[in-house]
Amino acid sequence: MRRILDSFLNRFSMYTVVSISLIVLFVVTIVLSLLGEIAYSPWQLAASTIVLLGATYTASAVFGWVFKAPIQAESSFITGMILTFIMTPTFTVDGLLALAAVGALAGASKFLLAWKGRHIFNPVAAGVFIASIFGIAFASWWVATPPLFVFILVPTLLILYKTRRLAMGAAFALVSVAVLLIVFANFGLDVAQSFALLLSWPLLFFLGFMLTEPMTMPAKQWQQLVYAILVAILFSVPISIGFFEMTPITALLIGNLFAFLVSHRQGIRLTFVKRHKLTPTTDELVFRADRPLRYEAGQYMELMVLHAKKDFRGIRRMFSVTSASNSQEVTFGVKYYEPSSTFKKALRALKPLQRINATSVNGDFTAPRNQQQPVVYVAGGIGVTPFIAHLRDDIKRAIHRDTVLIYAVNSVSEIAYVDVLQKSGATVVVVTPDSKNTLPVKSWKRVEASYCSEAVLKQALKDAPKRVAYVSGPPPMVNAVAPILRKMNSKAVKTDYFTGY
Repeated sequence: MRRILDSFLNRFSMYTVVSISLIVLFVVTIVLSLLGEIAYSPWQLAASTIVLLGATYTASAVFGWVFKAPIQAESSFITGMILTFIMTPTFTVDGLLALAAVGALAGASKFLLAWKGRHIFNPVAAGVFIASIFGIAFASWWVATPPLFVFILVPTLLILYKTRRLAMGAAFALVSVAVLLIVFANFGLDVAQSFALLLSWPLLFFLGFMLTEPMTMPAKQWQQLVYAILVAILFSVPISIGFFEMTPITALLIGNLFAFLVSHRQGIRLTFVKRHKLTPTTDELVFRADRPLRYEAGQYMELMVLHAKKDFRGIRRMFSVTSASNSQEVTFGVKYYEPSSTFKKALRALKPLQRINATSVNGDFTAPRNQQQPVVYVAGGIGVTPFIAHLRDDIKRAIHRDTVLIYAVNSVSEIAYVDVLQKSGATVVVVTPDSKNTLPVKSWKRVEASYCSEAVLKQALKDAPKRVAYVSGPPPMVNAVAPILRKMNSKAVKTDYFTGY
């Protein structure tokens, strides 16, 4: 089941999954409206959506032009659609003007409430909050209605799975539900009434489409868990002090501020320098950042390459950084498939001095702090890239870590970064069905196999209990290898999924 789900979701970027989910939810809402299950007419829904989408995009385009920043139509679409589901639909002139103001404020907030090219607050939350301060409009969260529950639950789970945020989502959901049940009980509701009321609470939509907004959440998993718990408590507890009343919007804004303070996020502009041919199907791309960067070896960046006639994979993609930590010259290993996505084609066509944006630095697939801790890296194909960053960092800092790399490739010709692997001094075991070609380094070991089975791992690794294990590659490979390493009693097992988004 997981293999089928991964195969399906890997066809789309995360942003496309969110966009499609919102479109499907809107279509379902129209149908339920026609059936009398939704309180608003199709005309109210359609008019409100058109106004919100138009206002959000227009404001984004205008301020993008003013600040000389690229216009992200897909981002504006998502913002406008989310607003559609939390602002009360209307068909009156005054109501539509108010919605237009909310959409414009949301679009403008990406540029006005920003730090070093990176917006601080969720645009939807920022737009609604500012509008409510001036009494223009208020969020009604009408989407939180029992007939839509299942149609929100499914995309929420898909988004959390796609982005590997299931732990964060579970933390938010468990804390929120627990606190809300206590609150409901204090108001005299029994268990049945409490759970019935939960179906009309905006918890699921808030989690799936707002809390997970990638630009405004922290970079590391522990930070994300704290962020989720903090927002869950603020979201669920009815806090009221004078004129101030805690709402889901203010809870999210406070969480965004926490994320900004702990992550030190900023927009990143990269200038393309050159490319190196690593294998017949893999290049290393070299960029220079406009300003010094803060990141750790093993983290990844989201690159944005604007191009015409984009496919469902979109204009943004995550890539593991292959350069050592905090380097102003940033490198990425990129594997090209046939047929390639339009994003990969645009990436391959980059010319020297051409500039692109990196929208985020994330992840905690980093080496142990203890430099004496032995490690084993298990890589499937291009999944070797975060390990190259680890090894380059060790070389740069003169760290002599006991390292074993088990590197699975279809062909010896697909072994990338031979020079780095050799210089690092790591013990390299190549797992490949290719028995015809000689390994590029004589001291490396070869295991003839099509994949990393339990037998292969036991043959390649004799001292698993003393090593911290890292597994990186396609989801099916990671899902198969990680349990084996746990069974072999590795000290810990960390995973990094190359999900194709």
